[in-house]
Amino acid sequence: FSLSILCDGTPTTAGSITTISSVVYQAYPYGIEINMPKCLFTDAGGNISGGARMKESAPFRCSYDSTLTSELGIYLVNGTASYA
Repeated sequence: FSLSILCDGTPTTAGSITTISSVVYQAYPYGIEINMPKCLFTDAGGNISGGARMKESAPFRCSYDSTLTSELGIYLVNGTASYA
């Protein structure tokens, strides 16, 4: 399976754009996108039985993807020019 995780910081209020179809776009000063194009489960799940709530883990690992020549890709956005 493939997995992508996208986390964005608080949007800036300056620079908002509203399109003709009323879609509002805002700039995000901080964000990270983690792409894992090829993941493999490392353990089988538990048995489903009964009517109670179930909590199940799904352990997996990233596998090498020859098209990206890596296991995962990380794209980091940082709008802060300096932390001095």
